[in-house]
Amino acid sequence: MQRRILVVGSLNMDQVVRVPRIPVLGETLLGAGSLRLVPGGKGANQAVAAARLGGSVAMAGRVGADPFGAQLVQALQTNSIDTSLVVVDREEASGVAFIFLGPDGDNAIVVASGANARVGQDTIELARIFEAMQSANAVVLQLEIPLETVQKVIAHAHKLGVPAIWLAQWTTGGEYGGCKNSCCYAA
Repeated sequence: MQRRILVVGSLNMDQVVRVPRIPVLGETLLGAGSLRLVPGGKGANQAVAAARLGGSVAMAGRVGADPFGAQLVQALQTNSIDTSLVVVDREEASGVAFIFLGPDGDNAIVVASGANARVGQDTIELARIFEAMQSANAVVLQLEIPLETVQKVIAHAHKLGVPAIWLAQWTTGGEYGGCKNSCCYAA
């Protein structure tokens, strides 16, 4: 029997520029090559990884009513991910990440959350997520969506007896909720 995984999280269009080194404050560098647009976001990346490992995956999140949003949803669908819980937000743009990538793999990233900042903030969307959790074998979350939503989803998962797997690392790479750069598991 195939396990059903629900990912509640972010979808970003990563805009990647290769640079000879990470720029210092106030500096302008010329990039090496062209800008690359890569579908991403911690939530979408988790969903794709789980699907490629053979899981039956549904993604809950938000994208803008813009070309990036359409591309992000299409990328999930290409990986056989159920996107029926991805809301198209008519007020906010899709999330984007601006990534400066050095030759040694070091990077500097700035995220503009856009629609991700509204995941689970309306009662209809949250109710649909809670309903989908009833048939999930696991729920996967991260902190590129509102903390309030993460807390509500984890609490509801606990109530249902559904394992919640939470990527606790946030943008600073610091400590959050007693977890440092790690995954937390709540059953």
